[in-house]
Amino acid sequence: MPAWLTEDKDGLPRKVDGDCNTYIQVDIGAYEFSHSQFGSFDGDCDVDMLDFNILSRARLSAPPEPAWNRVCDISAPADDAIDLLDMLIFADYWLSVF
Repeated sequence: MPAWLTEDKDGLPRKVDGDCNTYIQVDIGAYEFSHSQFGSFDGDCDVDMLDFNILSRARLSAPPEPAWNRVCDISAPADDAIDLLDMLIFADYWLSVF
């Protein structure tokens, strides 16, 4: 299978259900829709304590440490740093869901 079908412009895996509606649909844009834009870093479409754990561990890490997770950089534009702004965006969505 060609890489452009399985990877986005950055070589990251393409999402097949980016909006969590259980319908498999590949986004054909250069960059894929990501659950992390809304705080679901584990991709289960539910913003919960597991997502907070992923974000917190990434916040306390830096590349190339195993806990570093670029997907947790949800501020726009992404600055390759997980900082207070990312935490605030996460908290805003989390509190709006519950």
